[in-house]
Amino acid sequence: MPKVARSQEDREIIREKILDEALGLISESGFSSFSMRKLASRLGMTATTIYNYYSSKDELYLMILTKGFDMLYRRFDEIYRTGGDPSRKLREMVETYIDFGITNANYYNIMFTSDAPKYSDYIGTGIEPVAHFEKQTALKLVDIASGCSVIWERRMSGLSPQKRSGTSSSGSGAPCTASSRCTTAGSCKRWMKTPDRSSNRWRMIWWT
Repeated sequence: MPKVARSQEDREIIREKILDEALGLISESGFSSFSMRKLASRLGMTATTIYNYYSSKDELYLMILTKGFDMLYRRFDEIYRTGGDPSRKLREMVETYIDFGITNANYYNIMFTSDAPKYSDYIGTGIEPVAHFEKQTALKLVDIASGCSVIWERRMSGLSPQKRSGTSSSGSGAPCTASSRCTTAGSCKRWMKTPDRSSNRWRMIWWT
């Protein structure tokens, strides 16, 4: 008797299950040690079955990245769309970034690691469209964070040096809620990993 084709809903459930297990494996051992065979063993299914849902371990990796960046983007976008002081938005984005790393450690470890393929590694391959979509999703984070940062910097540039140096966790500026470097004058440089558009690698930008 022929097998009954799975419904689209069932296929999506299985795809999500595979993706979640791949997330755990890559986070534990790194991308270089990840294989479809190990994933199949963890899931209790054959590697051939997994290939019915994902074309390769690279597609799985890129889909994990895309999902993680989209999750963080949605949280940033919710903050960005609220009215009010751009410094408050910037502060909340930094806090959200930290919270995301704590509550979604597996995603964070993969999204912000350098020991993994970059977009440039996929150029000219059959999976380049998937990599391009992942890159565009990641860059949306930069656009939102940069937008708030530019507005805030313009606002700060209109203040006197005394007022600029006086902005701190108790002032009107963005407080030191992230990993930061604080000077004796009380100003802060807060760092956040963002995609470097020129090199397709992650770099650190600072908000001051």
